[in-house]
Amino acid sequence: MKGYKRFAGSLIEEEEAFIQGIPLRMMQAGLPGGYGITLKGENRVIGSVDFNRRHGELGDIYEIGYVLHPDYWGQGIVPEAVKALCFVAFSLIPELYKIEIACHGSNLQSQAVAKKAGFTLEARLRGRDHVRGQREDELRFGLLRSEWEGVQKK
Repeated sequence: MKGYKRFAGSLIEEEEAFIQGIPLRMMQAGLPGGYGITLKGENRVIGSVDFNRRHGELGDIYEIGYVLHPDYWGQGIVPEAVKALCFVAFSLIPELYKIEIACHGSNLQSQAVAKKAGFTLEARLRGRDHVRGQREDELRFGLLRSEWEGVQKK
């Protein structure tokens, strides 16, 4: 989960400040904005979901990043937020071809998020990242527009 170290030790106020800066960063990068994650009926941010990178020669592949306060893990909140961001992106960006999620091989929670949101494991890049002083695999999941459209028609 990208940003976990930053969020795990931070206060909700720090996360809100981070989220408030998302529109400017997204606008500068030409990406759709990020969104705070809240519980229904509550006016309190518990995480965020956004596009943190654009890939591909034409910029038609976006990568999602998300973070959620650990108190709310395992409740299906992030897969729901990821699905919502995919809906927004595929609906508003006609040239968007694919959305990706990257995570470390040991991050079983992010792997579960990707699978629950309909993403397919596409690659395992062995020993790609340094995590806590050790080499870690990077996993790449992808969701093609055609796959997303197929799900929307059901």
